[in-house]
Amino acid sequence: MCYFITTIIPRTLTDELRTLVPRGFTADFYDKKSEENSYITREIPDDFTQVILTSGGCACDLYQSRAVAESEDSFPPNSPLFKQRNPEKLLKKYRKKNWSRAKIERALAAISASQANVKPMYDEFSGFHPKIREIIATFTEKYGSIFIFVHFYSGQINTEKITFQGKKNVTVNQFLHNDFIVDEDVLYTIKYIIKQ
Repeated sequence: MCYFITTIIPRTLTDELRTLVPRGFTADFYDKKSEENSYITREIPDDFTQVILTSGGCACDLYQSRAVAESEDSFPPNSPLFKQRNPEKLLKKYRKKNWSRAKIERALAAISASQANVKPMYDEFSGFHPKIREIIATFTEKYGSIFIFVHFYSGQINTEKITFQGKKNVTVNQFLHNDFIVDEDVLYTIKYIIKQ
């Protein structure tokens, strides 16, 4: 199905988070604790609530998994360019087909031109989208800390069985660092710490 990002904040701060969410993003709140995912609820304080951050109905555009971020190929797997980034392989393939030198050069030039016009899907960020990082950083700066969790859901958000892969505490500075990639199914506590 899709990725969803769950932030977990004190129930009294839902309006404050809502004001930080920019146009084009949504923050879905639960009216009752009983409507929230019980697997997440077990891991958080009683006075906290789950808030789902999305863009266009899910968070697939807002999160990039570690596997994709560490991949050498930044084109989506369904793109014809996904397997065509290595000209030596193509050269070998075309020679096996007994293509002329001119035909091979035209084909490689066409592929190169196509790659120049296609923007890689994941070239702008790894882990969370910069706007998500900004929301989290601003919230923690104002209110101290926030929990965040990302999961690839195959069923309903509020009933999906979730097996946590761990819990991690990180500072907002670590969270904002470009090399920091959030792992799926890990419950993160992001804290704002002032260095003295």
